[in-house]
Amino acid sequence: MGVLSIFGDTVQAARRVYVRAIKGGREEEWRGERPGRLPWWGVEVDRPVEAVEPSAWVDELGRSTGLEREPLEPDEFIRRCCSILSISLESIAGREKGREISRTRYLVAALGIERWGMKAKPLAELLGRWPEAVSRWASRGAEMRTKSDEFRDDFERLDQTLAAERASDSLREENR
Repeated sequence: MGVLSIFGDTVQAARRVYVRAIKGGREEEWRGERPGRLPWWGVEVDRPVEAVEPSAWVDELGRSTGLEREPLEPDEFIRRCCSILSISLESIAGREKGREISRTRYLVAALGIERWGMKAKPLAELLGRWPEAVSRWASRGAEMRTKSDEFRDDFERLDQTLAAERASDSLREENR
């Protein structure tokens, strides 16, 4: 399926979306908008500042900029997320469907890409998926974070735990 996989999960659906995008792109009202305001981002850029806890530093896309994050390799990032979330790599990478496993995939992908500077391609290679699928997971996670307090709390908790673990590791490495 190749490039069409960006537009949908099946060849038929992807072709429909692609043709619609090509035909309608010239007339869309969003033409000329900045990236954060494009309709497919699924992120509410103009949400009120009061919607975010007052102590957090947040950029215009609603992402926290408050934590310093020591870099992690994608395989280490995935391994640590699995450990913290008490889930196996095989579960995240597997073909299992369901609300909870999908939610976990969205959580890990969104956090990795948004906060930890991961690229979709290396994450996808580790998970045996197309990069486009991991990008969709991240987009869905970003959308869920803006709409669900529970998801946002889990997202922040996972981010803070990873950052604390990584900082602790770096301190141990420096003291050797």
